[in-house]
Amino acid sequence: MEVLQARIDSFKKPKRVKNPNKPSSTTTVRWPHPLDFKANPETLADAGFFYDPSYDDPDNATCYVCDKELGGWEADDDPHVIHWKKCGQTCCWAIVRCGLLNDIDKSGR
Repeated sequence: MEVLQARIDSFKKPKRVKNPNKPSSTTTVRWPHPLDFKANPETLADAGFFYDPSYDDPDNATCYVCDKELGGWEADDDPHVIHWKKCGQTCCWAIVRCGLLNDIDKSGR
């Protein structure tokens, strides 16, 4: 998942997840949110995440560097900001990529 395109593609493929209530049963899930969410496959992948759902958390995404799992995405959630807030002290991807917004001054430099 080190390559951006692989992370983007992970959101486009249906995933089979185990049903905890029936261990021998699996369910197929897809990325559940529309593309107009701020947290869409492209922005999530750019923020370091790949699609990693579970039966109870169908919109879970995991950082390929620090393994932070985040789910429950809402329409206005910005993956870069959230990854920075949650992992900005420990994850090199959050520091280098997601923290860029903190390094830009008012003139955009």
